[in-house]
Amino acid sequence: MAKFVVMLSIFLAVPGIIWTGTTSATAQDSELLVAQQAPPQQDLQTAQGEITQVDTQNKALLLQTTEGEQMQFAYNDQTQVVSNDPPVGPGSTVTISYQVVAGANVAVRIEEIQSSAG
Repeated sequence: MAKFVVMLSIFLAVPGIIWTGTTSATAQDSELLVAQQAPPQQDLQTAQGEITQVDTQNKALLLQTTEGEQMQFAYNDQTQVVSNDPPVGPGSTVTISYQVVAGANVAVRIEEIQSSAG
């Protein structure tokens, strides 16, 4: 019986050791994972302006706000893009709903503002 208890204790302890060995991640990996997750809707902020640059490889864009500030945003597959004339890109005037996640502005929704001249 004592042999069985020792074997059972070892069996239960080994997966815990293996599990902790596979969960170690750097702080940078954790921040990237957080930035890629869809943020909760209650903490959204907005910015409005013209998109000046889009980096599709890094999923980032630059916005020249109506206040003259340049802001960088990350986007992901969950980011909603609303436009009557896709694609939204450099030169598009937009409102971006975003959340600050791990120090990065993560776009939740990008909505093109239609020109009143059209």
